[in-house]
Amino acid sequence: MTMKLRHLHLAFLFLSLTAFLFDFFLYYVYKATRQKANTSTKENAQKPNDTLPKLPPRFHTCRIDATNETVTIPIVPTFIIAGAQKSGTSALYTLLKMHSSILASRRNELHFFDGRGKIPSSNASELSQDDLCRARKKYAKFFEVNRLLKSSNGPVIASFEKTPRYLMMPNVPALIHAVCPWQPKIIVMLRNPIDRAYSLYKMNKGGNNDYPSFEEVVDQEIAEMKVARLTTAPELRGFLNDSVKTMTHDSFEIPNNLTLLLRNQVWYKIRVSMTYRGLYAQHLFNWLPYFPLKSHLKVIPYELFRQNMSHILDDVLDFVGAPRHNFTDDVFKTDYSPHNGFRARNVTLSPKTRDYLQRFYKPYNDELADLLGEEWRGIWD
Repeated sequence: MTMKLRHLHLAFLFLSLTAFLFDFFLYYVYKATRQKANTSTKENAQKPNDTLPKLPPRFHTCRIDATNETVTIPIVPTFIIAGAQKSGTSALYTLLKMHSSILASRRNELHFFDGRGKIPSSNASELSQDDLCRARKKYAKFFEVNRLLKSSNGPVIASFEKTPRYLMMPNVPALIHAVCPWQPKIIVMLRNPIDRAYSLYKMNKGGNNDYPSFEEVVDQEIAEMKVARLTTAPELRGFLNDSVKTMTHDSFEIPNNLTLLLRNQVWYKIRVSMTYRGLYAQHLFNWLPYFPLKSHLKVIPYELFRQNMSHILDDVLDFVGAPRHNFTDDVFKTDYSPHNGFRARNVTLSPKTRDYLQRFYKPYNDELADLLGEEWRGIWD
């Protein structure tokens, strides 16, 4: 009997130990599984989700030594629409304002860097750190800072302003780069320079019947550009009157000794020229040292924007780091052209004038294609 009890006791101990080891094994498997799951969750949480936008740094701090002041401002803007005038920038501005995660400046066109910002110098190299800090503080006031910090529609991912005049001003790229060390991205829209010039002419003419004809304005501007050694083109008047008998495309070549320095020096003399504003490559040359193409500078053909606004808007949103937006179809059917007073009507561009300007702009458009890529070659031929 005693032996039997001893065997039963040993059997009970063996079963208890087996149960304990089995429970321990199950607990170990459970803990190991939970630990692996938690590690995986943490790793996934640390990896950026490609479908979500990355929030930019929110603030910038600088110091004004003269007043012993430390300035902390929100980083605005994160991108700038810099031109070109009469090339769809108003439409792009209005459409981007509809995006809940994008903050537009308080005014349509700030003109902060083209003189109206009252920065002590238009030459960035002449500005002190105090000057730059004051300029940043002043610039930030053109944006609704409260909406940047708190928005019922979700976080503001990007902020922007639009001033189409910036594109053609030689000093503006360096000035933006100095005042905005967070490197805002730059968006430029370019339109067939002939159509762009004629659109500007109609706006300038308005209802003024005494305003010179388009041909008279172009002829005067070409003459000024010849004096400034920007072109070798013959006068438009002679072309229209057939007095220029042996005109070839070689007659419109860009002068060989035309340096960027010379281009920028003469800009101040002919900056109001509607014809000159279409020499796009010349303007972009000044931006590239500060805003590299593709990473910080995006150039969009106006005609492509008009054909497929939805696709271009997706590209722009990807470029500035904002989530894509479901724009309704009706917004693409609206005319967003600014209506500043009366626009001249019942005026048409003659085929012969267009032919002349096609020849005039051809070498400059080729220069643009050399700069931006072959997809721009012949885009306006």
